[in-house]
Amino acid sequence: MPHFTRKSCVAITWNAAGDCRAILMRRSGDKCRVVKTWNAMADRDRSVAELVAEAAKALNAKDAACSVAAGLGGGWGMADIVMPALPPDQMRNAISFELRKHTPLPQDKIRWGYRASLEQKDKKKGRNIRLVYVRNDIWEQWLDAISGLSQLDLVIPPPAALDPLLSDKTIIFPNDKPQDATSYAPAEQGRDISHGVEAADQLPIDELIPADFIKWDLIADLPVKEQQAFAPAVVLATYGLTDAATQDAATLCQLPANLKPRRNIMMAMTASLLLTISIIALLFYFVVGLQARYDQMRRLETELKKTTQEVEALQKLVKADKKKVLADLKNEMSGVMPSKPTLPFVLLDLSRSIPPPAWLSGNFIWDEGLVKFTLEEPVTDPTLTATIDSQELLDALEDSPYIGDVRGLKSSFDVRNSKRTRDFDLAARFDTPEEAAIAEKRNAVRKEVARQKAEQERKENEERLRQEKQAAEEETETEVEVEEEEKPEETATDNTPRQVPAPRNLPLPPPPPGR
Repeated sequence: MPHFTRKSCVAITWNAAGDCRAILMRRSGDKCRVVKTWNAMADRDRSVAELVAEAAKALNAKDAACSVAAGLGGGWGMADIVMPALPPDQMRNAISFELRKHTPLPQDKIRWGYRASLEQKDKKKGRNIRLVYVRNDIWEQWLDAISGLSQLDLVIPPPAALDPLLSDKTIIFPNDKPQDATSYAPAEQGRDISHGVEAADQLPIDELIPADFIKWDLIADLPVKEQQAFAPAVVLATYGLTDAATQDAATLCQLPANLKPRRNIMMAMTASLLLTISIIALLFYFVVGLQARYDQMRRLETELKKTTQEVEALQKLVKADKKKVLADLKNEMSGVMPSKPTLPFVLLDLSRSIPPPAWLSGNFIWDEGLVKFTLEEPVTDPTLTATIDSQELLDALEDSPYIGDVRGLKSSFDVRNSKRTRDFDLAARFDTPEEAAIAEKRNAVRKEVARQKAEQERKENEERLRQEKQAAEEETETEVEVEEEEKPEETATDNTPRQVPAPRNLPLPPPPPGR
């Protein structure tokens, strides 16, 4: 499927008999549709040039994005050649050296151009080029026919516009006689051309041009002969909608300057005018701003010079002893002026004073020694006010030598993230002697409590270890006793005969006879 880049195109064709055909084609998504047709026959009263101008006016060719024209019949030719991949400025000179091999007439007898927008099957072999040439007398006839137009993009024979348009389809162009119809079939390179296609006069246009992306709304209702007459114009209009026509406009036979397109010339002139005005305005404002800065610098220099002179005059009036008094007073005042802790000291003490698992969030504001921050801590039970006691945290912050006037503002619980946030504000200032003494006593109490807690934990650990050791020893003794009970008794090793007890309740032997 071709790549459409334009929205509309007007195509105009005429033949030697004076039959002039024109269509207006518009793009609709990835398809194109014939929206308007026009045809007329030249006679003694109207020439072909007049018909072409009338067709362009009827189809509003000035408003179309592209306009293409072509004269049907002989007097032109094309050849598909392979050239090296050269830049555009070198390709035309290279083709001119090969021109005599592919044209039947010398170069001064023809007008020629080329198309370099063909598909490449094997880029290593070179670049596919379609050479298009027209006899000088035929070219002059074409120029006479389009002389009534105000603007035109291309003049190209319809068969030369094939590839990549309909590159995999066989296209049939009818001629004046049905038996002279020409077939252009895809080939390994270029097109295989066959003349005299049988029964070509009976084929509708959708079989002459088998393109599923063209909607034949208006043309499909016409008789077959009329449909065939519009086939060259349909190919040219479809070609004018593709990006290939944009590339070929610079390499095909060039039209006179009076026919070159002048679309959107007013818009281009307006844009150029606006650009020029913008540049002039920027230069003007730059010059005005530079002049204002220069005037301001001059005023500042004048004021500075005046102030310097006044200071020098005042210094002359001040005596040496007064200078010493002023210097002593300045030193005394600088020693009395209180200073405040800086942000790094405050952040360091906050980091040391806030115990885990709490942390400072990104909501931290420093305003000339006034600090507001948010404390975040994970909380598994929302009924708890906090995992860290607020009063202990306030005392810890107050004990810092760089922090004072600590206040807890509000507290909130985030159910989704299971964390509690508390807002505080404080002042970055040095402690007074009274506050330092209170902080020292509180730190001493805190250290004593910590020491007692550590001592209690140490004793509990020792008692636990002792109990575990005693339990282990008792378990070992129990295992030894169980092993002794399960051991069998040893048998006697002496050879003393054992007395076997007589059996009991045995019957007595009978008495002897005679007794």
